[in-house]
Amino acid sequence: MSPLPTMTLQFTPKTPAERQAFLQQAEAEKVEADREEQRLRRDWLPTLTYPFQEPISHPEIVVEREMVPMRDGVALRTHIYRPVAEGRYPVLLLRGPYDMNATLDKAPTLLRELARRGYVGVAQDVRGRFGSEGEFIALVNEHEDSFDAVEWCAAQNWSNGRVGMGGISYLGYTSYCAAITKPRGLVAVMPSCIKYGNEHLSNVPGLGSTCAWFFWAPTHGHPAEFPPHRLAAPAAEPDRLRSGPRPSQRHAAAGGARFPWQPQR
Repeated sequence: MSPLPTMTLQFTPKTPAERQAFLQQAEAEKVEADREEQRLRRDWLPTLTYPFQEPISHPEIVVEREMVPMRDGVALRTHIYRPVAEGRYPVLLLRGPYDMNATLDKAPTLLRELARRGYVGVAQDVRGRFGSEGEFIALVNEHEDSFDAVEWCAAQNWSNGRVGMGGISYLGYTSYCAAITKPRGLVAVMPSCIKYGNEHLSNVPGLGSTCAWFFWAPTHGHPAEFPPHRLAAPAAEPDRLRSGPRPSQRHAAAGGARFPWQPQR
């Protein structure tokens, strides 16, 4: 078999004029892409529907916006999709960093359709993202914030006290965070496209291994110290979570030298 021909690649840098023209074209394409995304959000997203088998029982719904305070006073932008008719309804809470009120992954569509079928849908931007106050530090604040958000939902006058969470990727992670902290009212979670535990190797690159650290965080950061009974958190832990310092506060107090999920010694 004859050898493959040798390929010679030669890189020719753009001239200043060519590079300027390239940058101008790229900027023009970005402006056009942004304009098209705004059009889709304005004209297409509100018209989407889901093929639910359950018939519509509450055709009139209302969408409300609230700034929901967390335990440290930081307020998170929260949109509530609920039936106009007064009543107490089960709640589906979605928490993520992806602009939860206007994302093109159809979250607003899902919550509108659920509201028309007798549920309350709640979409919340995590801290530091879009309309929410505070600083976004990926994965650090989601245990406490998810805990507080669930308890807030369960206590509202439109809620029957039963809250579910779910979603893909980061939304699935916040669901896991709520599940292990056991807030009052949380009855179900359905995470998708995300793992939580150091025994999993195939997941969102990097994010899954980071999630694994939280799984054994209650054992003072040593995997060998993780006993099986810790899978069922003791009843006292939710009270500790309601009043304890935030991971970001512990991290700042340590000068950032330790990972924020490592407890103080």
